[in-house]
Amino acid sequence: MEWEDLIKKFKQIYNDDKNLIFLSVPGRVNLLGMHVDHRGGSVNPIATREMKIIVQKRIDDTVQVFNSDERFAEQKFLISEEIPDKVEWNQWINNIKIEKGNWVNYIKAGVLYFKNKFFENKISGMNLLIDSDIPMAGGLSSSTALNMGASFAFLKVNDISLPDEEFIDSCGEAEWYVGTRGGKGDQAAIVLSKRGNISHISFSPLKIEHLSFPEDYCVAICNTFKEAKKSEGAKNIFNERVATYEISLFLVKEQFPSLYSIKMLRDINTKNFELSYIYKILKTLPLRISRKELNKKLSSRKKELEIIYKTHEELKEGYRVRGVFLFGIAESERSRICADFLRKGEMEKFGELMNISHNGDRLKELELEDNSPLYQQPGGYAVSCEEADRIVDLALKTPGVLGARLVGGGLGGYVAVLLKKEDTEGLKKVLKENYYDIKNLPLGVEICFPQDGLRQLTF
Repeated sequence: MEWEDLIKKFKQIYNDDKNLIFLSVPGRVNLLGMHVDHRGGSVNPIATREMKIIVQKRIDDTVQVFNSDERFAEQKFLISEEIPDKVEWNQWINNIKIEKGNWVNYIKAGVLYFKNKFFENKISGMNLLIDSDIPMAGGLSSSTALNMGASFAFLKVNDISLPDEEFIDSCGEAEWYVGTRGGKGDQAAIVLSKRGNISHISFSPLKIEHLSFPEDYCVAICNTFKEAKKSEGAKNIFNERVATYEISLFLVKEQFPSLYSIKMLRDINTKNFELSYIYKILKTLPLRISRKELNKKLSSRKKELEIIYKTHEELKEGYRVRGVFLFGIAESERSRICADFLRKGEMEKFGELMNISHNGDRLKELELEDNSPLYQQPGGYAVSCEEADRIVDLALKTPGVLGARLVGGGLGGYVAVLLKKEDTEGLKKVLKENYYDIKNLPLGVEICFPQDGLRQLTF
């Protein structure tokens, strides 16, 4: 919907169009640095698509929300009823009950987090109208865009300003309200992206470098048409993989006491350690381990393990610690060194890293080549699906394609393909004939170019 039409709709709904705030919030496509932002690893995203939000301050503390998409029912809540007292956020979210699957949870997450953060402030509510072309359950961060847009709107109507890093960190913690324990990579991409650039974003501390995206290249986002909803079973797998990272680092520190001061997985890299030592560490980790075995091996971390276990249900096959650990340290290495390729305009090498990265998400047994550089090790995070693997394989056989990988948390959604602009029609033809037509699906390929991050517009 165009802004002019959206403003008319806002007036129809709220019978008022005075003192409106207009926000543009993008989705994101992370090309490299998947599943590692919460381990300190870098991300390399571009912004794409747009969520439009019209905001109006209220005189009470009610938040009322309408969506131009009729699948999303009107929502309304009182901030003071939802969070009447100041709380310890991380404890509180573990004990409250929320209506699962309700889209308003992502709005509540931001509003309630910042109400709690600025509890002593006199707080106003707001009227919202939302219109989005960011695909849902596609791995393009539609839910994070909604959370961040609502958070930015809430701060705006209450005259609260935050530095980018604090806003990004806060929104990451706010989203834990809905039950996913991710990092800050999506939030950083949505805020910091710049038109015509890939954003190379590092964490702890937050650093960003905008690297020019060559004009003769583009990114195709290809819909598998398998939804990647972070709810029920999918959310359990998402949280289980994050837990496996923490468990694997506990096991490493148990075997190598000299590494006890290591705080982030990304710090186990070839800048800090010899490759042979890293592989020595890796080989001490079991391929899989059960909770029963973990409790024996890590008896001194009983309380920490109990907290981790609460985030997910145990999978029958146990925690795949070696594969996840290897993916984490290798992907962190890839996401770090790729910036140099981008600075030099070496897109072929960047594409090769994308391909290795996707191999680490394939559902296959872990392979470890002792003589290979760390960045060439795929690892075994294993959250891809048959549909995504098929699109990746077809894309990589197409002239002009440099790299392809699943985007987002996994288990479905979109595949990002890096290719030469002149070869986009060839890619569409190959995927139409060999994937979409066979499955009786519409062509799900869209060509993207890097856009700007979250911004307030004036008309």
